[in-house]
Amino acid sequence: VSISKMVRFRVAIGIPYFISAPIVIQGEVAAILITGRLVEEWPYLLPLNEGDVETVHTVCSYLAAIMAGKSVAANRS
Repeated sequence: VSISKMVRFRVAIGIPYFISAPIVIQGEVAAILITGRLVEEWPYLLPLNEGDVETVHTVCSYLAAIMAGKSVAANRS
């Protein structure tokens, strides 16, 4: 992805500091989770880090499980 595309995306969503990760169900991207901050200020709003990335990936895994479970339940109806 080019830097110019990333800058345009950042401006379009209005979140200058963000993490995004896919929600994958059965090998397909079902959605993308985007979360972040409008400002980063020491000492309370620290820059996003690897721990934040791991947290977002964990949330995506949980959301994928929930979405897949709903899909299975809907197909049984």
